[in-house]
Amino acid sequence: MAAEALMTGPDEAVRDRLEVISPASFWRNVFLFAVGKCFVDREHMLDNIVSICERLNEDISASKIIGDDLAGQAAKAALWGARLALEILSDGTARQYPEYEIRLIRLALLLTKSGDREVCARLASVYHPDLHTIYKEVVDDGIGQSQFWRQAGAWQLIMNWPIEMLSGFMNTLTDYGPPMFSINSTLYFRGKWQPERNGG
Repeated sequence: MAAEALMTGPDEAVRDRLEVISPASFWRNVFLFAVGKCFVDREHMLDNIVSICERLNEDISASKIIGDDLAGQAAKAALWGARLALEILSDGTARQYPEYEIRLIRLALLLTKSGDREVCARLASVYHPDLHTIYKEVVDDGIGQSQFWRQAGAWQLIMNWPIEMLSGFMNTLTDYGPPMFSINSTLYFRGKWQPERNGG
C-alpha cells in the first residue's frame, strides 16, 4: 500500500515524502492516510504537518515545495495550505488532538475570505463547541467589514451553521445592521431561525 510505504523509514525521509506529495490532489488520499498515521503513531511529526500547510500558503516556500515559481504564486492565491488543513480536519482524526486542531482550523478559516459557498459549508461542518471562540473571531471580523463582498465568507459560514450554533450567535448578529433583514429572512425560510415575537 502506498501510504504504508510512504510511512516507512526514518522521520526525515517520511517528512520529505509528505512534503513532496502534499500539493498533489491525486495523492490526497495517501497523504491523509499518512497524516492519520502521524496522529496515531508519530505525534512528534504533527508540527511538520502543520508547517507544510503554512508553507503552502506562502509563495516562496510553496515554490520550493512544488519546484515552480508560478505554481507557488498560484498556491498562495488559492490558499492551498488552508485547503489542505481543511481536508485534514474533515478527515476527523485531528479532533482528538486539540492543540493541532486549533492550529489547523485557524489556517482553514482563512478560506472564508474567498466567500466560496461549498468551502464555507465544509468549514461549518467541522465546527464543534470547543472551537466556538475561533469561529466567533472570524465571523466578527468578517461581518464587521464595510464592503459586503468582504463579508460574504462570514455570511456563508453562518448560513451553514447548525441551529444550536445560530441560537448562540443571533443576538450578536442582529447588531450588524442592514444585511440582517435578508439574512434573517433566508434563515427563517430555511427553518433555521424563528424571529422573536413580543407578547400580546
